[in-house]
Amino acid sequence: MKKSDFGSLNIDTNDEILTQMLNKALEAKNNAYVKYSGFPIGVSILTKDGNVVTGFNIENASYSLTICAERAAFASFLTQGYKTTNIDKILVVGDVDAPISPCGACREFMSEFIHDNVEIILVGKKDKIKTSINELLPHRFTEQFKGN
Repeated sequence: MKKSDFGSLNIDTNDEILTQMLNKALEAKNNAYVKYSGFPIGVSILTKDGNVVTGFNIENASYSLTICAERAAFASFLTQGYKTTNIDKILVVGDVDAPISPCGACREFMSEFIHDNVEIILVGKKDKIKTSINELLPHRFTEQFKGN
């Protein structure tokens, strides 16, 4: 998806942070290795100090070894030495009209690292949604379920 593919997507061009996150996620999406599905996804994570870390999906002939864009972005974020308390916002973009939503595994994975107040922005060609991990995964598995 190029910027021109957004059609009626209402992105406030005065919101420099959202624009930066979207552009970085689009760059990441364009690098996705989607040899089998042809369905690229890009993710950007905004840190509280204003840096943006990205990820994209990486497919494998053995589908179970595929790495989703969300998990790739978090792996990059953690590898760069960031702490989970440093996450401000997350943006996910895909080549579909409606806002793209993380799969169930990615929702559970993300819930390990983000707090309830982290804004998650899901973006498609024609629309976007601002949500949270509580809305995406209201009854998630947490530390409270670990054995005593």
